[in-house]
Amino acid sequence: MNDLIDLNELLNLEGLEQLSHQEKMQIFQQKAEILGFHPQQIDIAPTRQKNEHIDGLIFKKEKHETVMGVYFFYLSRHTLNKALWQNFKYPLDQKALKVSPWNKDDQAEENDILYIGQRHEDLLSRLRDHTVKSNEQTQSLKLYAEECPLFEYRMTVFYQIASKKHKMRNKVLCFMLEAIAKKLFPTKMGK
Repeated sequence: MNDLIDLNELLNLEGLEQLSHQEKMQIFQQKAEILGFHPQQIDIAPTRQKNEHIDGLIFKKEKHETVMGVYFFYLSRHTLNKALWQNFKYPLDQKALKVSPWNKDDQAEENDILYIGQRHEDLLSRLRDHTVKSNEQTQSLKLYAEECPLFEYRMTVFYQIASKKHKMRNKVLCFMLEAIAKKLFPTKMGK
């Protein structure tokens, strides 16, 4: 990453609303690259089971380094109705699960972005939190849960290897990239 970044240019997202998804993604990738992040595609996986593709990710890092990044969950091969997600979020037979709320529209279509998140340390553990039952207290999509609607999803991760010593810097970079992503792309779920 270049240490001299024009923040005004990096954070300027004015006039991009009319661009196509592909054009916005090109702009996002350029901004991610400026901040030192690299894309990694994660193959399609179904809900309600462990995502084997996450376990297959290997990032070469040293002991004093961590993997951080911003990630996109996309809907693949199906549609997903808001009612199904709401029923999962507030199951009739038990107390409400801590599951991300539905944002807009009544339906998600193939290739819609379901969720955008970030993790400034140990990115793989956060991806597992969303897709494998591990930490019930973590805000999560809980795609592993038996009550979760059955659909297929894929992910794109923008990551970098960073020193654990620079925790504050790592956090700021991830927050900036996540803010850019959420400004450019509407999500069906999340805050």
